[in-house]
Order: sequence, then C-alpha cells, then structure tokens
Amino acid sequence: MANISSLHFSVNIISRKDGRSTVACAAYRSDEKLYDERNEKYHKFKKHDIQPESFILAPSNAKEWVYDREKLWNEVEKIERNWNSQLSREVLIAIPNDLNHEQQRELVSEFVRNNFVEEGMIADVNIHRDKDHNPHAHIMLTMRPIDEEGNWMPKRRCIGEDQNGKKIYGDNPWDHKENVGIWRNLYQDLVNETYERLNIDRRFDLRSYEKQGRDELPTSHMGHVFAGMEKRAQREATEKGNEYIPVTKVAQVNKEIKELNQEIELCKKELSVLENKQNVVSMEKKKEEFSQDTRKVLEKSGLWEQLSPSEKVSVMYVRKRMKVENVTLTDALECKESIDRWKKAIEKNETNLKTQIENLKTSKELYSEFTKAEPGTINHERCQMQLARLGFSTTNYPNEYKEKVKELQTENNSLKSQKERFNEGITTVNQAVKILERVSIQEAKIIYKDHDKLDRFSPLELSNLVREFKQNGNVVPLESAKQFLSDLDKQTIKTQPTILEKYEKLNRDNYFVVNWKRKLDQRTEAVEKLRITDPVSYAKEMKEITTEQKALVERIRSIKVEKQILEKSMISEVKKQYPNEKFMENIDFKTAKAILNLNQKENRVVSIQEVMERFERNKQNDERKQPIPTVNDNKEYKEARPTFKQPGTEELVNEVAKGIKSIFDNSGIGEKSEMNKLMDEQKRKAEAEKRKNRGMSR
Repeated sequence: MANISSLHFSVNIISRKDGRSTVACAAYRSDEKLYDERNEKYHKFKKHDIQPESFILAPSNAKEWVYDREKLWNEVEKIERNWNSQLSREVLIAIPNDLNHEQQRELVSEFVRNNFVEEGMIADVNIHRDKDHNPHAHIMLTMRPIDEEGNWMPKRRCIGEDQNGKKIYGDNPWDHKENVGIWRNLYQDLVNETYERLNIDRRFDLRSYEKQGRDELPTSHMGHVFAGMEKRAQREATEKGNEYIPVTKVAQVNKEIKELNQEIELCKKELSVLENKQNVVSMEKKKEEFSQDTRKVLEKSGLWEQLSPSEKVSVMYVRKRMKVENVTLTDALECKESIDRWKKAIEKNETNLKTQIENLKTSKELYSEFTKAEPGTINHERCQMQLARLGFSTTNYPNEYKEKVKELQTENNSLKSQKERFNEGITTVNQAVKILERVSIQEAKIIYKDHDKLDRFSPLELSNLVREFKQNGNVVPLESAKQFLSDLDKQTIKTQPTILEKYEKLNRDNYFVVNWKRKLDQRTEAVEKLRITDPVSYAKEMKEITTEQKALVERIRSIKVEKQILEKSMISEVKKQYPNEKFMENIDFKTAKAILNLNQKENRVVSIQEVMERFERNKQNDERKQPIPTVNDNKEYKEARPTFKQPGTEELVNEVAKGIKSIFDNSGIGEKSEMNKLMDEQKRKAEAEKRKNRGMSR
C-alpha cells in the first residue's frame, strides 16, 4: 500500500487595509528590485539563499505588459482605488521534495494554468527552494479577470438594477469560500496523478485529519518567522550540549500534539487486537446494513470507474471550469451556455479585427493622398483629419503603421488560439453533457430501484431528483415529482424585471446618453486645438473620440429600438388584460403605460368602469393632482430625463381616464360620443342601485 503523506495548502488575501502592497510582496517573493509608483519608492529585500524560480502565466488574450512584474502589480495598485481594496489572492502550496526541479515546475505550472489562468486570472509564480525539505510556491493572483480584448473587467458583474435604479452586483465566483477546498482537492489529484505516472509509491491526502477519518491531531503551521526562531534555539542547544526545548508557543503546542499522537497510535494498536476477535460477528451485520443503505449503494455503484479516460477528462473539464466538486448535469449545461457566450465574444473580436484591417488599408491610401496634396489645401487638411480619426499622425505614420501591423498580427494569432480552445471546449462539454445524462439515469435507477415510470422524466429532471437525494437524503415520490420539479424551477428562476421597469431603465439610459454626447462634443472641440500644435496627440485623442462616437451612435440606436419594442409590448399587454374592451384596439402607448402602472400599483386589473367613476369623483372633489411643470425647455433633455418620482394612484387614474376619453371623443362628430354613452350608462346604474337601496330600507 502506498505511503499517505500531506502537503501544506493555504490561501490568503493581500489587502490594502492591512497596509500591504502587491509590489512589495512581488519584490520579496521574486528577489527583484521593484519600483512602487503608489508609494514612490523601491522595494528591495534580503536575497534568499537560493534564487527563486519566477515566472508569470497569463491568459492568451492578455497584453504584453502583464509579463513585466513591476508593470503588472503597479497596474493592479492603480485599478484598485479604495482604501480597503483586496489587491491579490495568494495561494501558498508545498511541493513534494522527491521531484526534481523540472518536475516541480511542470507540476506547479499545470496546476496554475488549469485552475487560475484558464479562468482569466494572471498568476505571478515564485518557487522557493531555500531548504531541500521544504520547497514551496507562492502564487500571487489578480483579483480581476481580463476580457477577451485583454482589458481589466469589474470584480463583480452587474446583473441589473433595483426599483430605484441602483445597480445590483452578483457574486464573484472566485471569492466563494468553497473554492479553497476545490483547489486543494485538484492540487491533491494532480500530485497523485504525477506520482502514479512516475511510478512512485507515495500518495497525498490534503484533507484535514478529521475528514480523512484519522484520530491524530493536526499540528499548527509555524511560518518562516517562528521556524527561524526554533532553528536558532536548536543550534544553540546543540552547541551547548543541552536538550532542545521549544521557545515559541506554536512549537510548544506542536510538541504536545506530537506526543499525544504517539499515544493515540499505541492505543489504536491495542484496540485492533480486541476488534479482530469481534470481526466475524460484526462483518455480517455490516453487510446487511450496507445492502439496505441506498446511499452506500450509490457511492459504490462504480459509475465513475465505468467511464473511459476521455470521458473522465470531459467531466473534469466541467468541474474545473465551473469550480464545483461534484459535477451534475445542471453544471454541464451551464458550462455549455458559458462556452456559447464565449463564441459570441470571439465572433465580436473577429468582426473588430476585420474592421481594423480595413481601417489600416484606408489609412495607407489616405497617407499616400496626403503626401501628394499641397500643404494648406482643403484636401491636405481633410486627409490629416481622417488619418487622425483612424489613430495615425502624419508626422510619424510609417512607424505607426508598422506597429499597427504587428499589433494586428498578435491579435490574429490570439484569435486563432481562442478559436482552437473554443472548438476543443465545446466538443468536450457536449461529451460531458451526454455522459452526465447517462449517469443521472443510472443513479435514478439505483434510487428508485428501476421504477417503470422513470422514462416519463428527462435526464435533467432525473438529475435534480438525484441531487435532492444526495444533498438532503429525500427520495421524492414519483407521483409528486413533477410538482416538486416545478416548484424547484420557480425557486431557481431569477426575478425578471417588468415591462415598466425595463422602460424606466431605458429612460435613465437615455438621460445618460444625452450627457455622454454633450461631454464628447466638448472634448472634440478642445482636441481640435491640437491639430496644428501637436498632431501626434491630436491623432491619438481623435482615435479615442471616434471609437466613443461609434459606441454612442450604437447605444442611441439600441435604446430607440428597445423602446419601440417595449412600447408595442405594453399595448399588447393591455389588450390581453382587457380582452372584452374593443376600444383598446385604438389605444395609444402613453395610456397603455398608465394602465399598466395603475394595475401594478393596485396589484389587480382595475376595470375601466371603476377608472371612470374614480375620475368623476376626483373631478367633483377637486382632488386631481396637476403634474409639476419642468423649467427645462430642452425637448431632447426632457424626453430622456428619467421619472425618478413615480405618479400617485389617483394621478394614474386621471391619466388613464383622459386617455380613454380621447379615444371615445375621436370616434364620432356631431353625435353623442361613446364616452358620454358610457357615462350615462354608469349614472343609470348608480341611480338604479340607489332606488334599490331605498326600497330595502323601507
């Protein structure tokens, strides 16, 4: 049997609120002298006995500067602006000392690449080998991912807005506490796979003693400061011929723990002799219990062992990408969705690259035309301005052209690499989905003992029933399973914003776009002054402005289209709520919006008759609330300005009634309007009701 060992594995956060600097941490771990721009000083520490093996690993779409350690961590310090910002996540792992240096680097690199870099993190890795018995790696990770274009992304993704327009941010999956356990298990698996490949009879278990089912007590991690103090104490005791006695509290506690563990080991040996005498009786009882325990049958079903190596790889791919320990069919389907989104990002980058190539060709033609034109002519200035909009200056065009060609070649190579990884990923995930569908069916058969009604459920539904059993120990009766699954779906579906909430959000977006355009116009006017005095800066600024203008135009177009769609949706929704009201065929958007708003506030469908009655009461009692006039006469600004203060219920009643009245008033000229007929009918009903009540009172 292989010898079972353990390895240290810990994760901690480098935070600014603790007074720490990532530049200083990187300088110490790499033995490099690094300049800290934030604190305006160099960090240089005492050299390690052996030079650390240092390297940076980054996603394929990362920009070249991330491989410069000083630049990387200074950029991190810039992007993280808050006083309490979390700057870096550091993973500290012990490395088996019976591997050679090349094998150690290969092990660490594979672990970092598979679990951190592929998720979008940049990793600064430093392997320390000062002591032969304690090689270890410091892995400093960025807290923000980078997008497909190599730019910093937000730590947490915006998932929408609340009713007040405040942004709602989702969790960052990198911050989940269970990740430490997942990463530890993945490192353990990788180390054991490495030893198996090298035919070394040794295995590792990084779980706590308690989770391993061992009775020993764990010792505390000392750290390099306390370890140094104990080393000096040992040396002094040896030189003086005295017995070594631990000098730090941690070492003293560890000594007591080791002595207790020795006593536990002796007790276990004595107990094993006694237990052997009872084995014959207890074993039969355990076999009977095992046969009745469905959980154990499920655990020992051997479904994992039945998979081929390539099938296991596909499941492990989903496990790593989704950061889950026990992969389910749901996880695989979510993984497939994320890869589909990746495909859209690749297609977007491909379109962008084609545009840049076309712009490069256009710039070449413009520069040729510029050199031939007479200075000071309209054609000469036109070419200069158009080149500037494409990001080129006329004074340094040849060099800028060469740099742009290199940049596009790099982007093209990165895009090819991403396509290859995408194709490999989608194939792997599709295989994982098929495997987990098969596994879900087999597991359901074990739990429900080959029930003949199982074929009425889809693999995903069976997977959810299996998960309920594994997590909570509940076997959902098949007769009520459909209702259980329906309730489960309702719990998992995120609350979708209503049509009105979507429309109000677009109004706020429109207000933002108006301000954006005004600021962009002001910036363009200011930059125009550089055209003669500083053509290089002018070209750079104009390129950024042109990019922003394109984004602005696209956003305006998008808002306009979305608003038109929502306006039509509101009218359709009102028609559904009032199927018997034929006049709704002519309803306008403004009235439809007011009706939906009223029904939402009342939490019911308010009848048109009730609306008109309340309108008349408001009119008679003079309780109608007039809308507050705005002092701003800018039509574009007023239309874009979001309605921060929502109208009251009776204001909505009045607005709806006026809208309906206008529909009826336009239906006929010179005859009694439908509106008046409706009001007369209401009065007749009211009078009849009064007469009825008077008769009853007599």
